[in-house]
Amino acid sequence: MTEITHWADVIAEEAAKNGNKHLVSTGITPSGHIHIGNMREVVTADAAYRAMNDAGLESEFIYIADNYDPLRKVYPFLPESYAEHVGKPISEIPCPCGECKSYAEHFLTPFLEGLEKLGIHPKVYRADELYKSGRFVEAIKAALIKRDDIAKILKEVSGKDVLPEWSPFNP
Repeated sequence: MTEITHWADVIAEEAAKNGNKHLVSTGITPSGHIHIGNMREVVTADAAYRAMNDAGLESEFIYIADNYDPLRKVYPFLPESYAEHVGKPISEIPCPCGECKSYAEHFLTPFLEGLEKLGIHPKVYRADELYKSGRFVEAIKAALIKRDDIAKILKEVSGKDVLPEWSPFNP
């Protein structure tokens, strides 16, 4: 009989070939009600993280809430008054129910509570805090300098060329 190896253990075996220290990162933009697809991403990352730990690898599991992304439109669950906030970072938009610090926290809080109930414990970062603290400055500079390298990777991965005016910087 053939022995079956769990996919997360396969990931841990592959990770071990690249050293002993690993970072498992996941995240979403909390722009609306968080759905099962968002949960699937975190559960998948958690399984890989646990398998790496079980394999004796040093690993860290982080979750980045992309709360500095803009509100893209007035979603059907929002009042029309939110039209004035389209384009603003969701971390700087008022909470729809008035009970949370921001629009982003309104949707992020129940999601993080769900992770807690499932026993999933990533270190949580909020993108707005990372940007404002300067944590991304060096990475942003590197992305701007290596624009052509990034465009080449995008071509290799997606098969599509970026437009000549494309930039990794998208304010």
